[in-house]
Amino acid sequence: MRRSYRHAFTLVELLVVIAIIGTLVGLLLPAVQAAREAARRNQCQNNLKQLATALAIRDTSAKELPGYVSKLGITGTTNVVRASWVVMLFPNIDQPQLFEQLNNGIHPGQVNNGNGLPAIEILVCPSNPQELQGQPNLSYVANAGYRYAWDRGPNNNKRLAFENAADGLFFDQTRVAELMNGTPWKSPTEDVRDKEGAPKVSMSIAYLQGKGDGTTATLMLSESLAALHYTYTAADHDSTIDASHHFGFNWVLPADIVKDNKLRVNGSREEPQYTTLAEMTAAMTPKVEGGTPSDSPSAPMPRVGLPSSNHSGLVNVAFVGGNVSSISDQIDPFVYAQLMTSNHKQSGLPGDDTQPAPAEGSY
Repeated sequence: MRRSYRHAFTLVELLVVIAIIGTLVGLLLPAVQAAREAARRNQCQNNLKQLATALAIRDTSAKELPGYVSKLGITGTTNVVRASWVVMLFPNIDQPQLFEQLNNGIHPGQVNNGNGLPAIEILVCPSNPQELQGQPNLSYVANAGYRYAWDRGPNNNKRLAFENAADGLFFDQTRVAELMNGTPWKSPTEDVRDKEGAPKVSMSIAYLQGKGDGTTATLMLSESLAALHYTYTAADHDSTIDASHHFGFNWVLPADIVKDNKLRVNGSREEPQYTTLAEMTAAMTPKVEGGTPSDSPSAPMPRVGLPSSNHSGLVNVAFVGGNVSSISDQIDPFVYAQLMTSNHKQSGLPGDDTQPAPAEGSY
């Protein structure tokens, strides 16, 4: 009688098969991760494209770009709120109801049927997921020009109190820089820029096309890991002063980057997040040892208001002309400053010959 035998893997053969499978998985996993990141990067660029298009549409009707912070509602009444450039785009990004609520003077903490400001998918990069879900999270910031123009400057430095239209695209349209003791922002003391007779500044795409550096050579939007909320929430609306780094990104003098490498693109990647914009502003105040305000604003901490992303070695950006691209975090500081300024030949700090425009001089 013939016996039949069942063939089976030996232990050695099984181990070899497992090793081969493990090797294949190890080879495939980076490719899968790279494909996923490429998809996230493409979605991020698509978000920027839609926001840039919405800004261009608004510019066509309003004949100017919004401020990085503007007023909504009827001036002189209690029904006034502060709104970022993002809120001013709500009618163009399928958020008309939310815009109308804020435009009617409803407090940010009471919109959305009393649930506060909602999350909006187009405003968040897939590679930059927020720790707190359901919040008015933001991944994209607007070109707010020179880094220190938002502040009155140490010791009310007049040179830093003026916004220069040639330095960027989005400016302060509310001029809230000082608050009386605990008084809501609607009744601020006079802004030092008003005291010095500085005009409010705005920018239009027509200016860029006719007198500026052109729409394809001027940055409009960027990613930022330091961005927090897309406008002032209930925690910030009544007491936090305006600041360009709340909703914008800035340029600094190349000499500052030489002194501090963290002031470059992606230099702020490791800086911590905050729960309120007020915390961010407090940390931005220039200080020296002992907590005394410094005469130089060259080293605020932390370094927010700079382009940054979780995409390796690059940051997605949108230009005024609508073209979306990526800039390397090794970009030359001169080139970056020139891409930020709307008219680099007229940019710089007024009345200070020691700090020329980014296109001139040597450092």
